[in-house]
Amino acid sequence: MLNKSMGLELFMPTHEDKNCTTKDYAVTSLIEKGRMTVRELQRKIRKDYGHAVSYQAVRKAVFQLMDMEVIREKNKKYELNEAWIDRIMRFCNSYKRNPMKPQAAQVLAKIRNGDGPQMLEFRSLYDRRNFIEELESEILPTLNSPNVVILVSQTQRGFNYEKVKERMDLYKKNKIKFYLIYKYKNRLNDLARQNYSMCGGNVLVGCDYPEDNWIEVYGDLVLQTFPPNDLKLAEKSLSRRKNMSEEVMEFIEKTYRKNYKIKAIFQSNRNFAESLRKSLLSYFKK
Repeated sequence: MLNKSMGLELFMPTHEDKNCTTKDYAVTSLIEKGRMTVRELQRKIRKDYGHAVSYQAVRKAVFQLMDMEVIREKNKKYELNEAWIDRIMRFCNSYKRNPMKPQAAQVLAKIRNGDGPQMLEFRSLYDRRNFIEELESEILPTLNSPNVVILVSQTQRGFNYEKVKERMDLYKKNKIKFYLIYKYKNRLNDLARQNYSMCGGNVLVGCDYPEDNWIEVYGDLVLQTFPPNDLKLAEKSLSRRKNMSEEVMEFIEKTYRKNYKIKAIFQSNRNFAESLRKSLLSYFKK
């Protein structure tokens, strides 16, 4: 479940699951009967669902649901929040229009079967990160060692030390050298450089790399990502932030979860991959 600050509350109530909670029973009751007091909710939950629950437990669940904006209070009774219903409907409609996020294992299988370059579209930076994590778990064990993986990345990747260490452990396990270029110089990228360096990675910050696209090179495989203009502007604005304030962290979280249309091309091309690798590694020799 995503919390309120992440933009979308995906709370799906049910009273049929054996692991359902008091919040599930409360929401289902409001769907069936409409506005009720806490006491009325408690009685209905006990009578209709056989769930022995105290008044205090129902009251706590109601307050949690209000914090989540799933329900609202009106004249000392509680009812479903129409805004929450609208969010659920928009999410479901969006999923029906775009039912498949890129799955790394499936895309990789198509490339290995000779299907040619694969055109991808990520709905958010979060989706892209998940794709790359899955991709690396599939690819890294198959690369001949020693090998070099080099990336040109966006801001936000690497300021969580535990995530960096987990990732670098995978590289070390497979005896692969890791190089990362951040185009923009800002406090977050400086922190990422420290984290990766402590874990054995090679990182450049504030590089004059001429392109705005992001690149991952794994052996003969190349993933090129083309961020939309509004995402480029969001990234550039971070370069003007000089500290790690709460406002900055909220901005990052909002950007990471926001819906974008992030286009990408994933392909197997030995000559192209080698050319990119040599070009990007040259920045580390300057």
